[in-house]
Amino acid sequence: MYPFMAWLENSPLGHAMRETGVWTYGCVNLLHILGVAALFGAILVLDLRLLGFWRRVALPAISEPVVPVATVGFIIAALSGVCLIATKAT
Repeated sequence: MYPFMAWLENSPLGHAMRETGVWTYGCVNLLHILGVAALFGAILVLDLRLLGFWRRVALPAISEPVVPVATVGFIIAALSGVCLIATKAT
């Protein structure tokens, strides 16, 4: 695992994250937090419906808009997480 982390840290992404200033890391961190919030917020809404809240609303009416939000949130969190770890992976 260490060779991969060293490669990631020395990659152009790692250099860009370290050398473009404090604001880059802060903005990527904000993006990561927003992605995680979208992911878990969407999961929370779906789980609450499965537990019995909003019984008058059909499950597909909630799951159809919520699943894409969770998917996009996961993708944003994963990609920004790679950028954050590339800053100082070792």
